[in-house]
Amino acid sequence: MRWQAWHVMGVVATVLCACREPVRPDEPGRDRVDLVDPARFVQSGCTKVWSGGSGNWSSITAWSPWGTPGPSDVACIMAPSGTVVTIQSTVDIPELVIGNGLNDVRVECSAGSGSVRPARLWVRSAATLDLHSCVNWGTLQSGLVEVDGTLSLGAVPVLPESLIVNGILDLDGATVTSSRLDLRGPGEVQVTGSSLLYLNGTNNYFYADVTGSGSVRVRGGSVATVYAGGDVPVRAAGTPAALTYQDVNLVVGYLEGSVDYEAVASGRALIGPTSDGIDLRLHGSDTVRWQAGSGSVVDNAGAVTVYAPVLAARNISNRGQLTLASTAVTLDVDSVVNTSQGRIQVDGIHAITRPLVKWRNAGQVVVSPGAELRLERGTYLAEGSGTQTGRLRVTTGALLTGDGSVGDVRVDSGTISPGTLAQPRNALSIGSLTLGSGATVLLDVAGTTAGTFDELTVRGNIVAGGTLDIRTIAPFVGGVCGQSIPIIRLFGGKAGTFQRTTGLGLAVDRAWRLAGMNGGWWVTGGDPQRVFSLSTASLALAEGGSAGVVYQCLGRRPTADVTVTPTSRGQLDLTPAALTFPSSTWEWPQFLVVSPWDDTVVEGAHADTVRYRLASADPTYNGTASSMLPVTITDNDGALAADLAVTLVSSPTVVNANQVFAPRFRVTNNGPATSTGSTFTITPMAGLTLLANQSTVSCTSTSGVLTCTVGPLASGAQVEFFLEVRAGATGSYGNTVRIAGVEGDLVPANNSFTWNITVN
Repeated sequence: MRWQAWHVMGVVATVLCACREPVRPDEPGRDRVDLVDPARFVQSGCTKVWSGGSGNWSSITAWSPWGTPGPSDVACIMAPSGTVVTIQSTVDIPELVIGNGLNDVRVECSAGSGSVRPARLWVRSAATLDLHSCVNWGTLQSGLVEVDGTLSLGAVPVLPESLIVNGILDLDGATVTSSRLDLRGPGEVQVTGSSLLYLNGTNNYFYADVTGSGSVRVRGGSVATVYAGGDVPVRAAGTPAALTYQDVNLVVGYLEGSVDYEAVASGRALIGPTSDGIDLRLHGSDTVRWQAGSGSVVDNAGAVTVYAPVLAARNISNRGQLTLASTAVTLDVDSVVNTSQGRIQVDGIHAITRPLVKWRNAGQVVVSPGAELRLERGTYLAEGSGTQTGRLRVTTGALLTGDGSVGDVRVDSGTISPGTLAQPRNALSIGSLTLGSGATVLLDVAGTTAGTFDELTVRGNIVAGGTLDIRTIAPFVGGVCGQSIPIIRLFGGKAGTFQRTTGLGLAVDRAWRLAGMNGGWWVTGGDPQRVFSLSTASLALAEGGSAGVVYQCLGRRPTADVTVTPTSRGQLDLTPAALTFPSSTWEWPQFLVVSPWDDTVVEGAHADTVRYRLASADPTYNGTASSMLPVTITDNDGALAADLAVTLVSSPTVVNANQVFAPRFRVTNNGPATSTGSTFTITPMAGLTLLANQSTVSCTSTSGVLTCTVGPLASGAQVEFFLEVRAGATGSYGNTVRIAGVEGDLVPANNSFTWNITVN
C-alpha cells in the first residue's frame, strides 16, 4: 500500500514538475518518478517536523507536533545546519525528507543499532543520510530513494525499488539491489573497498563519476540494460578506483578512465561508439559484440592473437596486446588506433590495403626481424608518444606522417610528411630511410624558430631519392638573409641525392637555398639579385647595452672561397675581424657581432657605419661591397637628467603635546629633463603621528616612516603634500624630509633637509 500511495504521488509530481531536467536523447523509454517541488511537498505532506537541535529520533519533544513519527506519518528533518539526528531503532514510516535544500542536516544510526526503512525517501541538497552504523538486514527497504545530497552506505545490504542519485553515493563495501538505478551527473560515486550494484530491472542509467580507493561492480539480472555516460562523462578516476560492468547489455555514451566489461552469460552486447580517454577491458568466455553506429569495432584491452589471413573490422582500437602471428595478414579496416597503452606485435608480412585507412600509433608497434608492416594505401600517423621498430614500407601513394618515432622505412612511391596543412610543424624520427624514385618528402614551414617548421630526423643512414618539396605556410616569409632551418637532421651516413627539389623559388629578389651539410639538409635564405646582402638594414645600440647580431649572405655560388672583412670608424667592436664563405657551403649565412664602445665621453646620440671589403679569386666577389650597415648609438655618459628639490612651504616650529597641525611640503623639478617618477619620505616621523593625507599624492605610514609615491614631473612642474599630523610627547625632534628620483639627480644637495619640531 505504501508503494501504491508513493506511485500516485510520484505521477502527480511528474505533472507538477515538468520543468525539471529533460529526458536525454540517449535514454529511450525512460520513465522517471520525480519528487514534488520541495515547497509544495513540505506544506502539504509533512505531518511530523523535527524542530529540535541534535538528538535522538525517539525524543518526542524534538518533533512538532510532539511524538515520534508513526506508521502513517510523513517525517521531515528541517533543522539548522549542523543538526545530527541519531536513530537507535527501526524507522518504518511511509515517507522521510531530510534537509531543506540548504542546511547540512545529518541523519545516522547510532553505533551498532538502528535501521531506516521509509517507503519513500528524499535526501535534499547539503543533507546526509549515513547508514554505516545501521545493522538490520535489508536496511533502506524503500520504494523510491532520491538523493540530492549524500547517501553514505556501509556493508549492510540496501534494497530500494528505485535509486535516483543527483548528489553523492558513498559506498563502503555496500551491496545495493534495485530494480531501477539512476545515477545522474553531476552525481558522484565515492568508493572504499569492493561494492556491488545488482540490477533487476530493464533500463538503468549510470552517469556518475567513480572516485576513491575501492571498486564498484555493476551486475545485471536476466534483462538488465545500463545506459552509461550519455552526454556527461563517466569516469572511474582510475588508480585505484575501478568500475566494472558484468552481465549487462551496456549502451555506451561517454566513458573515461578504467572501465571493465565482462560478459559471462550468452547474448550480452556492448553497444555504442568508443571515445577518447576510455580504457575498456573485455573479459569473459562469451563472444563480446561491439556494435557501433557505422559498423563493427574491435576494441582490445587484453591479449588477442590473430592467425586468420584477413582481419576485417570497421575499426581496430588497441590498448592491450595485439599480435599478428601468421605469415601474412591483410588488415581490411578503416582505421587502426594503437593507444599509448597498446602494443602491436607484427610477426609476418602484413599489408594495410583500404584506400582511406589510417593507422594511428601512440603506443608501441614492434615488427619482428624478417617481418614487415606494409602500408599499401592510406596513412600511418606516428603520434608523439608512439614508437615503431623494425621494417615499415610505404607504397602506392600512401602517407607516413606525425611527430613520433618509426623504425627502418622504405618509401617506394608514397610520401613522408611530418606535418599537414591542418597541423604543421611536427618532428618525425626515423631509424634509417631509403627513398625510391617515386618517393616524396614534403615539409611545411611556418617560421624559423623551433616548433614552427617540420623536421625529419634520421637516426641512422639515408639513401636520398625522389622529390624534396618544401611548402611555406602563412605568416612565414621565406628567402630572407639569415634564415637557417634544419629540415632534415642526419646522424648516420648519407648517399644519393634528391632528383627534384621544389618550393625553393619565391620571388626575383628572394630565394631559398638547399644546404646539404654533413648533418643533413638545411634551407637558408638570400637575395640572388645582390652579390652581398645583410639580414637587417640598420642597428640601434646603446653604450653598455647588448651587442647586435647581423647575418651576411652571398647572392650566388662563388667559384672560389670569399673572405669578408668588416670595418668601422672607431665607435664599434666587430667580431670576428674577418669571416670566410667556403665555395662548398656558400649558402650558409655568416654572422657578425657588433658592440658599441662604452667610453666616458659625453657625446649624446652618435653613429657609426660598418663597411665590408670582399676578397676572392672569383672576380665577382673581389672588391668593396656596396652593402653598408648604419649603426646609431645611445650615449650613457652625462645624459640629461632632472633636478628634483624638496622644500617646506609652511609648518609651525613649536606645538603643544597632542596638538593637531598641518605641515605643507613641495617637490619641484628644476629640469632640464622630465622626472619619470620619485619617492617622498619623512623618517623616522619622531614625535609625530600621521592622521590624514589631504594631497592628491598616495602616502602611507609604516613602522614610523612616511612614504609618498610621486608620478612623472615635467621640467618646471611641482607637486605639494598637505599632511595632517598629531604631536606626541614633549621634546625636540628632527625628521629627515627627502625626495629620491628614479633617474640620477643633477643637484643632490636640494634633495633633503631636516624638519625640526619642538613639542611643549
